[in-house]
Amino acid sequence: SLRYSKDDHDYGSNNGGAEYVDRDATQKMFLNFLDEPLDSERWTRPGVYTAIRWGSPGKRLLFLMLDVRYFKGRAPDGGTTNLNHAIFEFIAHYSSS
Repeated sequence: SLRYSKDDHDYGSNNGGAEYVDRDATQKMFLNFLDEPLDSERWTRPGVYTAIRWGSPGKRLLFLMLDVRYFKGRAPDGGTTNLNHAIFEFIAHYSSS
């Protein structure tokens, strides 16, 4: 099966991030275009990040697809960040499971 994430050129502005005012609407357009199942977590949270597991126990591959544009903005140190606490919690959850 195929899985997708979006680039900043897909349904948005070039190098856009958190300041892009239509990001929620374009996320819905993206998920509709992909026929994302209605029970998918991607419909219930900001950003289109997701986790995919392939294989059988003991031979399993975990693939984390991050959305590094939805949250792109200023970091507390004044630099730029593409992640936020929700993404870090997501990574931590799947790293420990």
